[in-house]
Amino acid sequence: MSDARRSFSIDVKVGETVTIDRGRVVVTVLEKSGKTAKLGFDADKEVPINKQTAFPSGATQARKGIRT
Repeated sequence: MSDARRSFSIDVKVGETVTIDRGRVVVTVLEKSGKTAKLGFDADKEVPINKQTAFPSGATQARKGIRT
């Protein structure tokens, strides 16, 4: 990992939000069930939002254009 990146984890409850880039992106935990959570993202249309799906082999697959 380069020095310009950070990685950390936090515990968040349903209804709580996490802000990124001084509020440019707001992530809200909408639902939680077992090991999965439904997240809501609020960001300007110019901000790309992609999902990375982990597979058992360790490979990842990006899903682009998640916006609805």
